Amino acid sequence: HRRTVRKNEDLLSLPQGCNKDSRRTSFRQTIATYPATEQAYTALDCMEQVYVEQNKVGTYIDYTKGLDKLNMSISSKEDSLTYAAGEMQYMLGNYQEAANAMETYIQQYCPGGRHCMMATYSAADCNYRLDNRGKALQLYLSLVELDNLAYTEEVYTRIAEIAYDSANYTLARTYFTKLTTIGGLKGSNLINAKLGVLRSSYLLKDYAAVITIASDILADENITSEIRDEALYDRSKSYLQQEQYGLATVDLQVLANDVRLENGAECKYLLAQTYYQQGKIDDAEKEIMSFAGMKTQHQYWLAKSLILLSDINVQRGELFQAKQYLLTLQQNYIKQDDILTEVGNKLAAIELVEQPIVEEEEDEL
Repeated sequence: HRRTVRKNEDLLSLPQGCNKDSRRTSFRQTIATYPATEQAYTALDCMEQVYVEQNKVGTYIDYTKGLDKLNMSISSKEDSLTYAAGEMQYMLGNYQEAANAMETYIQQYCPGGRHCMMATYSAADCNYRLDNRGKALQLYLSLVELDNLAYTEEVYTRIAEIAYDSANYTLARTYFTKLTTIGGLKGSNLINAKLGVLRSSYLLKDYAAVITIASDILADENITSEIRDEALYDRSKSYLQQEQYGLATVDLQVLANDVRLENGAECKYLLAQTYYQQGKIDDAEKEIMSFAGMKTQHQYWLAKSLILLSDINVQRGELFQAKQYLLTLQQNYIKQDDILTEVGNKLAAIELVEQPIVEEEEDEL
């Protein structure tokens, strides 16, 4: 039809080029006046471009449905045009309009449409950029179900990230784990995926899994000191949860060297507590005294250590000394947390122990 012999060509008044600022009515007038001519089809192409750029494909498609009355035949383009309109908005950075267009395409043509994968990917990316994370997650998950998934690493990363941020740690761990198995994934991307598995497992309280992935991370000689410390910290606390005190001690000793860091201060206390739980009260006391002589801003863990020191003195039968540590804390600790409550409970327990001793002494007198 595009090669129909043109009549009265010199009388045609066609728009110059496919300028999006041209009046759409002039295109329609040309088609109505000179149907089935080359000029009519050129005008139709111009209309198509303008409507696609303006994301008004539905209006254009509705118009073309009546062209058969003018003896003009066009192939069915609804699928491609709807996608093209959304793609143009996406490329222009108009993410809300692009998301709407791509979601319309998905509703109308998927599954089975030619552009289902890319439309779903673009819709997911737009919603992610617009901070519509719930909708983005649904779209990314639907992408995984498609064959020959494009952008696998990015899709898995987005699913894992959104799931983790929304506290869905089971789903997050699943996709962080999938990322670690992607061929060719290496360097910081691989380490970040393993850290995702580590953090998700720790929050899920799957301590055996934490130990496994932390050991894997620590085997990499190229990790930063921050990553090393995080893996050691999570592994040491997982060892403690499984009562593997010997293994926990090895990790805690490394971290406890720097009490300027909060995790280091906590590990200094945990190291003393671990010795205490194993009956090594002299070693526990040594760690606490060492801690007391170090400069730390993390007074909570120092206070916990002094409470532990009081427990050590109670175990030795030195109740007076045990009370003095607690009374000092009671008088000087000013933070609003659980320390003073614990101190009060410990003092009350010591007084219960002391009372029979006092009564015994009075009876002897």
